[in-house]
Amino acid sequence: LGSNDWLVEFQQAFASNDSAENLISFDNIAHAIGEYERSMQFVNHPWQNYMDGDLAAMTEDQKEGAVLFFNTPQDGGAGCAGCHNGELFSDEQHHVVAFPQVGPGKGDGPGINGGAGDDDFGLARETSNDNDRYHFRTASLLNLKVTAPYGHSGSFDSLERIVRHYVNPQRSVQGYFDRNDHCQLDQFESLIESGATSCASLYPNAETNSLLAVAKLNQEQQAQTSRLGRIRINDNEVNQLVRFLEALTDPCVESSACLSDWIPAA
Repeated sequence: LGSNDWLVEFQQAFASNDSAENLISFDNIAHAIGEYERSMQFVNHPWQNYMDGDLAAMTEDQKEGAVLFFNTPQDGGAGCAGCHNGELFSDEQHHVVAFPQVGPGKGDGPGINGGAGDDDFGLARETSNDNDRYHFRTASLLNLKVTAPYGHSGSFDSLERIVRHYVNPQRSVQGYFDRNDHCQLDQFESLIESGATSCASLYPNAETNSLLAVAKLNQEQQAQTSRLGRIRINDNEVNQLVRFLEALTDPCVESSACLSDWIPAA
């Protein structure tokens, strides 16, 4: 590598005067990278500050959103905490929520319910159990204000649209493809504008695959095995939920100056 400072850096980090051959080892490199990853705990968000006693850390809309988030649909809430719970706001389990299946998929199908060969069966790919089809792991909600697009296939570009999907998944999916929403996503927009492909040819089986996921969700809801309840919230409550979700983001992740300890300047 020519002239470099790795030996000095490792000697300082590990408080050792050992040689490069002994000190810059695979295990020590892995340990250093692990310490770097473990240091990135961005959890100083407004909700945590509120829970720690700072009652001014959140706005009134965010507080009302928290009530909706944690209350069950039977109590007038959205029931989000049924799956998004704990410090990570995830139960780490797999559930069907029927987000649009946009993308190349995993090559699954056709199966017992149809499918065009470019579907993604989710957990069923690992368990070979059809009951696990379209089950995906509950995502953490920490810092999600800056982690769009959302969903396992990146099919939604805003928190509002995510919340509205939960209110009526079938209507959400049908409207999604009626409006060709996937063609407006940042990750595909330039591809279409450049003429490399057309919207009609961009994953033409996406709607069919998505409706199969909706059918699986409906089946589980009818059998009362789904954790996603029938939600009834109005536009103002949707906005309040979004404001609460934004309160789960540590301000540091929105500041290049704050992140400079982890991400060096260009």
